[in-house]
Amino acid sequence: MNHLGFKVGSTGLFGSQKLAIFALVIGSFCGVGIATATGVHLVPRLAFGWLPQRWSGDVDRIADLVSGLFLLGVAWYGIVFVLASKQSGVLAPVINVSAWPIQMVIPLGFVSAAARYFFFARWPALRPKAPEFQE
Repeated sequence: MNHLGFKVGSTGLFGSQKLAIFALVIGSFCGVGIATATGVHLVPRLAFGWLPQRWSGDVDRIADLVSGLFLLGVAWYGIVFVLASKQSGVLAPVINVSAWPIQMVIPLGFVSAAARYFFFARWPALRPKAPEFQE
């Protein structure tokens, strides 16, 4: 069968499962920055309340700075991964296109989140309010 110029077989459009995985990867790494900006990312509650409440502003700024630096480190390894993929000419299975442009969302997502943490450290008023309860 031919619909809109695409050959449709018994399993659907050719490569649609692989394209769906790529869409999931792209959406996930775009979501890292969005979750950071809106304060809906998972936060472990370990060691909350160990320090005096009057230090919380400074501790939050230090934590934002450390988080940003950590995410920049992760982004660096993402860049190394993407460059290795580009240099070796890795093709995405089934659809046979270069994988590195799709993989670029990995370091970009982490850089976006790191930048947000640096902004939170510099301008604490930008930091989203913590939810009243953890779901």
